[in-house]
Amino acid sequence: MHLKIDSWDRDEKVSTLLSKINYNQVGVALKLIENYSFKRNDDKYTFMDRDFGFFNCDFSDPVIRKDFLDYYGTHNECEMYAYYLEKAGIMYKNENQSINYDKIYEMLKFDAANAFVGGGGATRDNEVYLLIKLLELNFKTTLGFPCKLCNSANMNGCNSLERAKEWRNYLMENRLLKLSHNEPESFNCPEN
Repeated sequence: MHLKIDSWDRDEKVSTLLSKINYNQVGVALKLIENYSFKRNDDKYTFMDRDFGFFNCDFSDPVIRKDFLDYYGTHNECEMYAYYLEKAGIMYKNENQSINYDKIYEMLKFDAANAFVGGGGATRDNEVYLLIKLLELNFKTTLGFPCKLCNSANMNGCNSLERAKEWRNYLMENRLLKLSHNEPESFNCPEN
């Protein structure tokens, strides 16, 4: 990386390196790239959205970045995802603050999106990713999927449809649902 000073190639190497980090390295990565300038400004914090699902943070804003790092430094991964779900206005809890699996099931069923053209899904797909990460952390399984939904270096696909379907099956098979959920599938849903 040091041999490719101030070049697009260097930016590519930094992006690839960022795409390989795990959640426990996010704090260090954010601090290390704070003063690094990419040729394209939109590349710097892409990994936070695409790899970790924090779509509702403008990490280019130093105040938001500091707030994120302060919370990150004092809370575990599960608490981080719960906090950012609530911050995005995702209503997934009961009145007593317990997880409402029926609400999550509905969001997994209808909010995962598959774009008709181009790449990626709709903005709602990010909310689905946050819900999936919360389930993965609570149940301590990724159901055989990679730890990251996407990968900013494009090594993993960026579509949550299959993963959402498997989590819906998990919730059903483990009898965590109280409602029947017999509405028709979304046209986005992969075939059963």
